[in-house]
Amino acid sequence: MSLAQAVLVALCATAVAQVPQWNDTKCPAWELQRPGMENFRIEELPGFYYELAFHDITQYPLCPGKSKCITSQKSIATHTDGVKYVNDTWNLQCFGHPYPQTLLFNVTDEPGFLHGYVPTTAIPFLPKKVVSSTVFPDTVVDFKAGPEGWALEMQCVELLGGVKFVGINYYSKLKTEAAFQEMDKAARARGLGFYMDKGFGLRRVDHSNCPLEPTEAEVTNPEEEACCQGACKENGKEKYWSIAASMDGTKHCGECCMDPSKYKLYPIFEQILTKSTTDSPCEGFGYTKYGSTVTRGSDPVDMTLDLYDLPQTNLLIVI
Repeated sequence: MSLAQAVLVALCATAVAQVPQWNDTKCPAWELQRPGMENFRIEELPGFYYELAFHDITQYPLCPGKSKCITSQKSIATHTDGVKYVNDTWNLQCFGHPYPQTLLFNVTDEPGFLHGYVPTTAIPFLPKKVVSSTVFPDTVVDFKAGPEGWALEMQCVELLGGVKFVGINYYSKLKTEAAFQEMDKAARARGLGFYMDKGFGLRRVDHSNCPLEPTEAEVTNPEEEACCQGACKENGKEKYWSIAASMDGTKHCGECCMDPSKYKLYPIFEQILTKSTTDSPCEGFGYTKYGSTVTRGSDPVDMTLDLYDLPQTNLLIVI
């Protein structure tokens, strides 16, 4: 063997050795993370993400159809006991029907290591409370901040001396092939291929013809100012409102300006819409704390609305 060949073999062996090796006996946790993730800041996580790929039996084969239009809207809130948590408004389309789901992840002292809960499941074919008492340890394995960023997450449940469930999720703010390849490289560099190449493998998500999804421009350049305060300024549009509770029990009030002739189209993604008799309906109901402005749907059936919270909210504590 020549010197050059020997060096090449040594380099390849070193590269293989640097990929963590896992087994089916014990769930890894923070040690899954890329070096440097000890500096991960949970405050950088919030945002809207497209799921590009997954290895997760709660998505397939529980939904045996083609994986489509899976998204995740992540925000940070605080329980009444002071514990921070990630509120993940997640959505799966199964056989053409959306199944919105709220997932809660309590923040721990370990950066990027969370305790996940599903208070009420909306996964097709499962009883609503089937996993309400189950803790899903969730690790942010790798993370890229910014408008073109992504979050690579893994959940692992250990029971009776072995790993019984593994969920791996590729969440990205861009739904491009380049973003998938970058995430897949990061996942395999942390040894996740050991898990996701088994069973049903790694499944790609189809994001074509997803009318409820915002565009990439809306995701990477979100609205920052209220759109609909006071009287509607555009001719032909009128003020509408809705109040709905998220899965964690927190109620939000949304108000928008829309064309009344399209009223029957909008409830597919904004339910319980009611025509307002005032210019500031949410304020009249006590929802005076502005939260955010979001756009839902896609042209020609899209809606931009302002979301408001009560000044003080009582949040469901999940323990």
